[in-house]
Amino acid sequence: MLKIDIYIRKKKVDEAFQAIERYDKLVGGDPILNMYRANALEVAGRAAEAVPYAQKAVDAAPVWTMPLSALMNCQIAANDFDGAVKTIGAIDRLTGFNVPAFQKDPKVSKFRDSPQFKNWLESKK
Repeated sequence: MLKIDIYIRKKKVDEAFQAIERYDKLVGGDPILNMYRANALEVAGRAAEAVPYAQKAVDAAPVWTMPLSALMNCQIAANDFDGAVKTIGAIDRLTGFNVPAFQKDPKVSKFRDSPQFKNWLESKK
């Protein structure tokens, strides 16, 4: 799986998908591979296509925050701010959501300024 992460970080999406498929066949299926599929698609600028894969990973591992974070990132990149707020709520219920660190991330500026996120923050007070 490390090889998959490296391909994704280097934005080598085709290589990432090839490695995912090889690993999937080798282990006979691993639902978390959907998280890697989502990450690869999101890096490739295909966030809307990534969301269903991330959702499948969350469905398979609902108490693991990594798939939830992947889903949130894909939703934000796809401008699905309503979905992202729901996912943040799920993360917050599981482990607490680190709002200060999140707000410093430049990739989320559009979402951070959205009514959906502002309303969620207000509801936390």
